[in-house]
Amino acid sequence: MAKMPWRLIFSYLLCSALCSAMVVYRYAVTGKTTYAWLVVPNLVLAWMPFGFAVALELVGWRRRWVSLALGGLWLLFFPNAPYIVTDFVHLTWVNDLVSIYFDIALVGLAAVTGLGLGFNSLAILQDQVERSFSRAVGWVFVLATWVLTSVGIYLGRVERWNSWDALRSPLAILADVAAAARGGELLPIIASFSLVMAVLYVTFRASAHREPK
Repeated sequence: MAKMPWRLIFSYLLCSALCSAMVVYRYAVTGKTTYAWLVVPNLVLAWMPFGFAVALELVGWRRRWVSLALGGLWLLFFPNAPYIVTDFVHLTWVNDLVSIYFDIALVGLAAVTGLGLGFNSLAILQDQVERSFSRAVGWVFVLATWVLTSVGIYLGRVERWNSWDALRSPLAILADVAAAARGGELLPIIASFSLVMAVLYVTFRASAHREPK
C-alpha cells in the first residue's frame, strides 16, 4: 500500500515557506508586491499536480473513474510546475530597492521548487504507467508529457491562458495553437523546453535511484 511521502512534502513546504518569507521581506523593503505571484498563484498551482499524483498513488487503480479524473487533473495542471522557470523573464524589467541577486535567488528558489514538485509528481505517474504496461511505455509517457507541457508553457507565457481555460475555452485555445504552429514561438518553445526538461528529468531519475554505498 502506498504511503504519504512526508519527507518530500516537508522539504517542499520548507522551500515554499522560505520563498514566501523572501517575498514578505521584499515587500517590507520596497512596499511593492512585485513577486508575490511567485507564491500565489504560481507555487500554489505547482503544488496541485503533486497533490493529484500523491492522491492517485494512494487511490491506485481500484477506483478507475476516480483515478482517471485524478490523472486528467494532474495533466491539466502539470505545466504550472515547470512554468515557474519562465518567470526569470521578469528580471529584465524589475528595478526595485533590492539587489538583483536577491531577486535571482527568489525566482531561482521558486523555479527549483516548482521543478522538484513537477519531477516528483511525474515520477509517480511514470512508475504507475510502468507497473501497468512496461518500462518503454513509461518513458514514452514521459516524453509525451513534456511535449504537451511545452505547449502548455507556451499558452501560459505567450498567449496568457490559464489551466482552467482548457475547460472553459478549448476551441479558442486550439485555434491559438494552430495559429502559432504556422509561424511563431510555439515550435522553438516545444523543442527547447521538451529537450531541456527531458534531460533534467532523466538526471533527476538517475540521481533518485543511485545505488547506496
